Amino acid sequence: MMMVLINTGTLAVILFCLVVGTPAQTCDNGQLTSMTLCTHDVAAGKKTKQHSTYNQDGRSENAVNGNTSGYWRTRSCTGTLWAPNPWWTVDLGASYQVGSIHIYNRVEGNLGPRLLGAQVLAGTAADPLRNEIIGTIGSKELLDNPIVFTLDKTVTHVSVRLPGNRKLLTLCGVEVYGVPL
Repeated sequence: MMMVLINTGTLAVILFCLVVGTPAQTCDNGQLTSMTLCTHDVAAGKKTKQHSTYNQDGRSENAVNGNTSGYWRTRSCTGTLWAPNPWWTVDLGASYQVGSIHIYNRVEGNLGPRLLGAQVLAGTAADPLRNEIIGTIGSKELLDNPIVFTLDKTVTHVSVRLPGNRKLLTLCGVEVYGVPL
């Protein structure tokens, strides 16, 4: 938790920012000029679903349990069965103004490239797989963990789908940073 004191000359305001955010900025005359909204992971603990489940260790809720370890044995990763076009989704339960989505990949062995070509979708459609594709994981993105997609959008659902004939989708963490509307 970060605490920032803003002094506007006659009024002091204390802001508590969770996880992400930058301090408010003031100019020389003490007037508040800009402030980044304080955001937090709005997907943590929310309701999830996925195409299928590889085994009990690969449950869909593992992606939002707060453990972003990229190792399967830590039970922090989801896992679908090998299938055409597997998917995973989280229902945020309300509308949020979302600024970024962080995807954590598997780091053990040579399994990270399995996520190559995965599409990240976000929006308010009742069928979350019909929401807008906000990014695709390419070879450059695979080098990052987490893989971060930035946006400025009202969102109720975030999904990841992996197009292809015989694919297995594994996610070791999904964090959605936003503020309630």
